[in-house]
Amino acid sequence: MTTDSEKIILHLSKNFRKKIKLEDLARLAGQSPFHFHRNFVKENNCTPQNFLENIRMQHAKHILTMYPNWSMTDIAFECGYSSPGIFSRAFRNYFTIPPSKFVPEEIIVPKKFENKAPLNIEYLTKKNISIQKVPLDDQKINHLVEKIRRNKIPQNTIYGVFLDVPFHVPKEKCRYFLGTEDSNDSNPTSSITFPAGFYTSLTIIGNFDDLGEKVRATNKQIQKNGYIIDSLIGFEKIRISNNEVPFDYYSTTREILIKIKRE
Repeated sequence: MTTDSEKIILHLSKNFRKKIKLEDLARLAGQSPFHFHRNFVKENNCTPQNFLENIRMQHAKHILTMYPNWSMTDIAFECGYSSPGIFSRAFRNYFTIPPSKFVPEEIIVPKKFENKAPLNIEYLTKKNISIQKVPLDDQKINHLVEKIRRNKIPQNTIYGVFLDVPFHVPKEKCRYFLGTEDSNDSNPTSSITFPAGFYTSLTIIGNFDDLGEKVRATNKQIQKNGYIIDSLIGFEKIRISNNEVPFDYYSTTREILIKIKRE
């Protein structure tokens, strides 16, 4: 995939709730609308509009699974549609059933994942993260971290960014980025904003086998305390050292940061 295509996909992922025009995407890619559309279809096997619909529908599926009591109006606006009617038609076209007939998978959180400790909530300030796309593969992540680490990262912190929920989207299709804090946000096509706000967190070590259950357990606790998850973009905080010990993603304790708001 070309750098231009990756820029557009990142832009769509960050702005899917907004009205997005083909001309604006073409301008961002530095191409004419005709050439941009042709090149995007060739590289992604779908149109930019189809790609945008896919992002919105996966977002809707996640909300319907995690928050089955949300109204169609709230879900429609959360997913970037101007009315519940337009959202319902788009959902039916994509999944062949209306959202009212969608039956989410039963969420049973094993007792070993239930967190009985009080919900930790902290206010975090806005950060701009310069990012690079990397497959959700431990060896490829290790290689990129080693490359970043050679630059002597201030505070020894790297951020992982999940644009997809890895237990809803197959790992090989999950869009994941790694990066570091950067005060210069002049290039929005290779950066993402870590928004200021209230966050809770969970720690994880190892692969992604237990991540879904841990997130569901945390979401259950979030709701019990009168909050809901405010953003489905997940941020992963990874502490690294500048010593000679090779970095290993799966043996490193990582912190998943979840933005929340009052229900």
